Amino acid sequence: MQRKLILILSFFIFFLSMNVRAELAFSRNARTFETQRSSLVVKGIAHACLSVTLSPDGLPCNPALTPLNKKPSLGAEILLSNGVSTLKNVRSLVGGNMNEELIETLFSSGQIMQIESNIDINFVSKYINSQYTPLSVKGFSVVRNEANPDIDLYAIEEESFTVQSGYEFFEDFYAGLQIRTAKRKFIRQRFKLIALGTQDGKDLLKPKEQNAVYVEPGLTWFMGGEWKPRVSLFVTNMGHVSEKYE
Repeated sequence: MQRKLILILSFFIFFLSMNVRAELAFSRNARTFETQRSSLVVKGIAHACLSVTLSPDGLPCNPALTPLNKKPSLGAEILLSNGVSTLKNVRSLVGGNMNEELIETLFSSGQIMQIESNIDINFVSKYINSQYTPLSVKGFSVVRNEANPDIDLYAIEEESFTVQSGYEFFEDFYAGLQIRTAKRKFIRQRFKLIALGTQDGKDLLKPKEQNAVYVEPGLTWFMGGEWKPRVSLFVTNMGHVSEKYE
């Protein structure tokens, strides 16, 4: 009976995660800088991953779980969605290389543009984890109202480095710390397409720059018992940024 219940719960969690992943694939999931770099585990089960002991495609979501890594490993990942041409267009946009052809390509009437790409190098061990991301790019734009096109645009290019460590302070109680640095260029605007032809509209697509250092603590408590329930806490985006924008 217990085995049957576990199988039913596992199937339900898998079905739910697949639905969430499908929805995220067609939505602007980079709503904040904190979610700029999200692994497939995060996309599948969201921040429930804070209590997942091991992440097969990146660092643990909670640095407090670092001591649970038994074997050190080194790996690399490359992700590219929606093609090289879309990636090139978004990088040109964030790089400030605007021209009429690029505007026509990105903001054609009724077109939805999405891109996600990143390169990661990960090191995981029992004592320390680190991740270097030389390039992470996300872009989203949608054009509404054919008569007078209204554009919603989000594009970001980021280089980042993350280091984690954790320790078991008491039995079944873990605490950890994550330090994250980021160097980013981004554009986030909503505007009328006709505004690009005006003097004031020239700055609409001017990329902003920002350097950031975050210090992010985490806790996990394993409560024991047959089901091994656990409680996790993670404080994110606590740190300093070189420039603040609305």
